[in-house]
Amino acid sequence: MDDDFEHYYNATIRLEAVVSELKEALKADASDLWDVTNAIRKVIKSYEWIQEGRGSYAWDDDEYRKEAGRAFDEILNLICTVQHPAQKRFHNMMKLGQLSRE
Repeated sequence: MDDDFEHYYNATIRLEAVVSELKEALKADASDLWDVTNAIRKVIKSYEWIQEGRGSYAWDDDEYRKEAGRAFDEILNLICTVQHPAQKRFHNMMKLGQLSRE
């Protein structure tokens, strides 16, 4: 009976550690998402003129294409800053979960 108690007690301790790690990962993801979504909003606002038309740009103006491309590149780069770390945390948490089951 003591062996069973010790086994379950140790399992409980390991699970508490996993839960704590998962909570921290969720906090980090939420914080990262908050920062990046605010930055994306800022970029979109700075390029709002694209939605209104080409302005002084001619239909076939390469400069317009470059400007619009820079807007999208900035947004995609911001997404990458949060996507990779979140994926890495997710995979680390999955590994941690696998270890806790052993």
